Amino acid sequence: MIVLGIDGALHGTFSAAVARNGEVAAQRDRTGNVALERGLELIAGAMRDACVTSETIDRIAVGTGPGGFTGLRIAIAYAKSLAQAWHVPLAGISSFDILEFGLELPRALTVVVGRPGILSVRLRSYGEPARRVSGTTAEAVSALAAFANPQEPLPIVGAPEDVLAAFAEGGFIVQPYPPTIHVERAVARQPPRSAPGLRRAAGGKGSKASLKAVLEENRFGQPQRLEIVPMSTSDIADVMRIERDSFTTTWPNDAFHTELRSNKVAHYFIGRLDGRTVAYGGIWVVLEDSHVTTIAVDPNYRGKKYGERLLCHLIDEAIELGAAWMTLEVRESNDSAKNLYRKYGFTVVNLRRAYYSDNSENALVMWAGNLRGDLYRNRLWALRASLER
Repeated sequence: MIVLGIDGALHGTFSAAVARNGEVAAQRDRTGNVALERGLELIAGAMRDACVTSETIDRIAVGTGPGGFTGLRIAIAYAKSLAQAWHVPLAGISSFDILEFGLELPRALTVVVGRPGILSVRLRSYGEPARRVSGTTAEAVSALAAFANPQEPLPIVGAPEDVLAAFAEGGFIVQPYPPTIHVERAVARQPPRSAPGLRRAAGGKGSKASLKAVLEENRFGQPQRLEIVPMSTSDIADVMRIERDSFTTTWPNDAFHTELRSNKVAHYFIGRLDGRTVAYGGIWVVLEDSHVTTIAVDPNYRGKKYGERLLCHLIDEAIELGAAWMTLEVRESNDSAKNLYRKYGFTVVNLRRAYYSDNSENALVMWAGNLRGDLYRNRLWALRASLER
C-alpha cells in the first residue's frame, strides 16, 4: 500500500511524506508559516522523491489535530481537495496518535503544543478511557494530578523541555520520549474513513517540479490577436518545442501527458497565432490557493505582450475556479518577468537560494492576494483594457 501523508498541525511544521508498505519512502517538511506558499510544492516533491504518481497512490492521510490552527486547516483543505480530485480514500488521524505511532507504550501522556503557552495533552492507559486536557502548562499539570498517580513513572511524548520541567516540578516521575511524526505510516494500518485524492507534480530532469516562469519582452512590433485555448495532448509536441527553447532544464513529455490526463487540479492553456502555438502556461488550483506551474513564450514571438495576455488569462481562470491568491517563482535575474508580475500585483515574499539546478541561481517567490476583491478586480480590468488597445 502506498499512502501520502499530509500534516500541518504539529510543531509549526508543514509535512508531506509517502509510505510504501508501512515504510517511509520520502518526506519533505518546512518549519514556519509556509503551508499556503509551499504546501503543494512539498507534496509534489515528496511524491517525486518516492517515484509515485496519482495513479499509484492508494490512500491519502491527513493529521486532524489538535495543533496549530492555520497549518491544520490548510493541510486538511489540501488533503480533501486532492483526494476528491484523484478519487482515492481519505483518512484522518489525530495528532496524539501520530506522535505515539510506533512507540507501543501501555501508558503515555502525549503533548501537543498549539500557540505559545497553550497545550493539549492526552493521558492514555491500557484498558482505561483516555483523558484530555487543554490549557496552559500549569493548568495541564494541575488537572492531571487529579487522576494520574505521580509516583508512577509517566512516559511523556512530544513535550518540549520547559513542559517536561513543569511536570517534573509538579511531582511527576518524567520519562521523555521523542515523537514519531509519520501520519502516512500510522494511517496505513487503519481503514479509510471516507472516499474522496492527490496529484502528481510534473517534474523534469533537474527541475524543482512545480513553479517556473520565464517571460521576456522587447519593444518592437505590434502584437497580433492571441487565441488562448485549453491545452490538449495533441499540443504537447509544440509545447515541448517552446519548452526546450525557453528553459535549460525541461519537463519530460510524459509530465505534460500526466498533467492533462490525470491531474484534476491542473489547468493548462496554449496561445496560438494563425494556428501556430507560440505560448503556453498552466496553474494548479486547490480551493483558494493557485500556483503558476509554468509559463513560456516562443523566443521568436516575445516582446509582443503575448506572455502578459497569457498571464492575464491564467489569473482570470484561477479567479473563476475560486482562487483568492496566486504564487509563482521566477529567477532572481529575470527583471522583465519580475516587472510584469509586479504590474499584476505580485510582491516578493521569499527567496530560495540556489533553487535552479542549472546554475544555482536564486528563485524569488512572488505572491498576489485578494484576487476576488474589488480593488484587484478593478486593477485587472484596467490592465486587460490596456492590452486591447
